[in-house]
Amino acid sequence: MPKLKTTFLLFTATVLTRLPFTSRLLYNMDSVQFALGANSFDVSLHQPHPPGYFLYVMIGRLLMWFTHDANTAFVAVSVLSSACAVVMVYYTGREIFGESTGIASAAVALTSPLFWFHGEVALSYAPEAFMSVLTAYLCIRILKGEARLFWLAALVLGIAGGIRQNTMVFLMPLWLYSMKGVGMRKVLGGLAIFTATVLLWFVPMVELSGGYARYTEAAEAHWQNAGWRGISLRQTAYHARDMLFFLLSGLCVALVPVLSETYALIRKPKKTTDIATATFFSLWILPAFLFHLVVLTHPAVPGHSLIYLVGLFVIAGKCVVTACGRLAGMLPRLNAPRVLTAGLLVLFALNALYFFVKPYPFTCREIRYHDNLLSAYINAVRGNFSPADTEVIGTERFVMNFRHAMYYLPEFRVYDNAATLTRQGRLHFWGEGGKTYLAENISFRPATRHVVIFLKYGPDGDPVPEGAKYLDAGDGMLLAYYDDPAWLYGPGRIAGLTEGGRK
Repeated sequence: MPKLKTTFLLFTATVLTRLPFTSRLLYNMDSVQFALGANSFDVSLHQPHPPGYFLYVMIGRLLMWFTHDANTAFVAVSVLSSACAVVMVYYTGREIFGESTGIASAAVALTSPLFWFHGEVALSYAPEAFMSVLTAYLCIRILKGEARLFWLAALVLGIAGGIRQNTMVFLMPLWLYSMKGVGMRKVLGGLAIFTATVLLWFVPMVELSGGYARYTEAAEAHWQNAGWRGISLRQTAYHARDMLFFLLSGLCVALVPVLSETYALIRKPKKTTDIATATFFSLWILPAFLFHLVVLTHPAVPGHSLIYLVGLFVIAGKCVVTACGRLAGMLPRLNAPRVLTAGLLVLFALNALYFFVKPYPFTCREIRYHDNLLSAYINAVRGNFSPADTEVIGTERFVMNFRHAMYYLPEFRVYDNAATLTRQGRLHFWGEGGKTYLAENISFRPATRHVVIFLKYGPDGDPVPEGAKYLDAGDGMLLAYYDDPAWLYGPGRIAGLTEGGRK
């Protein structure tokens, strides 16, 4: 059994390194939609966005009873999930390669800047990482002869799908592979447990979304509106570039021993290859990796990589131990444990430096900047405009979007400029009083005198648009607005606005 003291220390260290840097406000559009779903679940209104994340949202709703704040609740899920993931990386590394690799693998996970970042914000990727490595751990135990765990692995895989539906799809090949020697009875039993678990969250998710037809319509529209441009060598090259950056941000300094050991293996190949271990890691890592490489990835959504990065943390831990052992052999006065300890301290120091000092992206400075900027915009709107004669339009998708305005300025009427493709045509989301609606056009009230464009302007943003006035929102950022809403009508202005659409 893994050492309980080590387990406790890793869990505590992860929590303590996350708590001081957590975000104060909901991080991006997805975060807000999770929060809206915790208050009123309906996938058809993107509360949350498809495919639904039902169990994740319900966990957040449960914690909101104690925190009374959606961001605090979902951030708590991220902090605890990242701590559990680090512990499970230790268990998995220890199970496959031994105690030293388990500790080194956990150290890589603990200090990974990209993983650290996702333990600080209200997103579902840290829970997905935990479910990924937990499933992998159970699968390796089954492969090593503990067939009695078949039911637990099936249950965990079904729960993983309720947190993020894609997780169960990407991990299904590994789970099926792990069941190869347990007997047909256990395979069928595992499939039954998995199916029942999925139905327990899928049925209420669909019902709360207005039924199967509305749910599938929303899911279909969401995929059509995604940034997918088909499968091509050009798109794959773009995806590879983004994923390489995620890999660099995920492994950071640990990439050095990985590359070193890869070079050593190429230079002097081993006479024997552990086919079983290679197959295990391939089935764990490659399904998600290949999907994001070939089909869809986004430079602003690095969290998709965590489902396979946790597997790479274990491989990186093995490379750290091997590299330190080789280095110890070159330094007769130092033994391998001392060299490994020194190497892990260097890893922690340099990865922490990256996370603390680098301004962007996916660092603690980015979190602070985002919180400050969002607060400045909220205060600028609330301090300078009245909900009675002001409309707010959001056009940005990741920071300062219409969902942020809708959530933090519920007294204002807020529109999403970008139309969403549905079976009824292109419709605009809009919100007021914490509720979400869909409309064919953006229609201002007769009393409207000001239109605020909820966008990021300033030195690192877009220029203020023609015809707009602006306020200094603080931190060098500008809040654009129009005193004459009629100027917005017409070609080349705000999409979806028509004079005939004015109420």
